[in-house]
Amino acid sequence: MKKFIVLMLILCFVAVSAQGSYFTSFEASEGYVDDTTLNGDEGWSLLLGGDRGKTWSTADHGTTHDPGPAALAGSGSQYARLYGNYNVAGGRTGLVQNLDETERIGSGKENAWSAEGSSLMSQRYTASSFEGAFTYFGTNGQGWAAQVGFWGNNFAYYDGATLVQTTATVSNDTWYEFDVVMNCGGTGVTDTYDLIISNAATEAQVVSVQDLEFRNEGVVDYISDILILSGRPTTVWPEWYNAGATFFDDVSVQEIPEPATMILLLGGALSMVIRRKK
Repeated sequence: MKKFIVLMLILCFVAVSAQGSYFTSFEASEGYVDDTTLNGDEGWSLLLGGDRGKTWSTADHGTTHDPGPAALAGSGSQYARLYGNYNVAGGRTGLVQNLDETERIGSGKENAWSAEGSSLMSQRYTASSFEGAFTYFGTNGQGWAAQVGFWGNNFAYYDGATLVQTTATVSNDTWYEFDVVMNCGGTGVTDTYDLIISNAATEAQVVSVQDLEFRNEGVVDYISDILILSGRPTTVWPEWYNAGATFFDDVSVQEIPEPATMILLLGGALSMVIRRKK
């Protein structure tokens, strides 16, 4: 029986490893340099100007660049920070990651696929006119499957084309883990995703919803891009480097093996054990 369990684990690992996947934690080892714009080896592209996204790893950057929440980064001390430019009001700033062919999820609407995406997010404090911050999974320029994050002082997500602002309140300087499971049912089937938001330190769930429709229903054929985006207040604030500032880390997406595939794998493992016993 022990050998059977080990064999099942190996087969499951191989099955998952064979799927497309992507992960980044914004560490210096990945090409990100502290206090410089985020253009590391992982290929994130900075949107809307080169001075609106930086990474922080030390506790004190003086009064002009408050480093924000404690560095509870998921995989190390660094993380991505998106904030408004000095004397710039409104608009948004963000980073986009274009996945290569080995990392992309799904192969078209004619074939059903499932994927799991996740990210850590935190915010410094929220101005009343804060436009929100989100992580997107989908295809940049074509459509998005899931869009999850903050809106004002609350957690928010999209159910189809509708922005849903929950009653759950965000605690500033706190890291939250956003986990989404996206299911593309194939042609003629409604595409949906599930969302769980948890406090990264305590693991306590704060939001859990199921069967949300894709942000762009009937459009997303595959996941080839991840976008992290932060809005800025519509007026200039004295502490511009904090107003609307959002932090991201441990962004990932991976394909989930179909249940039928896993059943076949486990069935094959079982038959091997039975034959060996004979």
